[in-house]
Amino acid sequence: MNNEEVSLNEHFIWTQKRIKELNQDRRTDIMDYEMKMMDREIYGREIGEKVGEKRGKEIATRAGVKKLIATIMKFSTDSTIIFDTVKEQYGEYFSDDELKQFIAEAKTDSLREA
Repeated sequence: MNNEEVSLNEHFIWTQKRIKELNQDRRTDIMDYEMKMMDREIYGREIGEKVGEKRGKEIATRAGVKKLIATIMKFSTDSTIIFDTVKEQYGEYFSDDELKQFIAEAKTDSLREA
């Protein structure tokens, strides 16, 4: 048929029109599906970038806390001074328990190095 109209009888013409309608509907469905998949991909990429950025900041912030603790420990081993200084700088990012854990880890690390 090669997209050429053939008019043998009314049933054939009706069938040919119906095939065109179905094909058109199917193309629309496929395009809608592809658009939804593309939207999902874009959304997933955006979420992934946000999570990656947040994780990167967290890692950088954790590294900053650990460096600050190591620097303070060069001048003082008093846990209260260390905690207060670290909390002042990073208290908005980490809980008191997390900061105490970082300090404990830093002390353990410094003992291993000695």
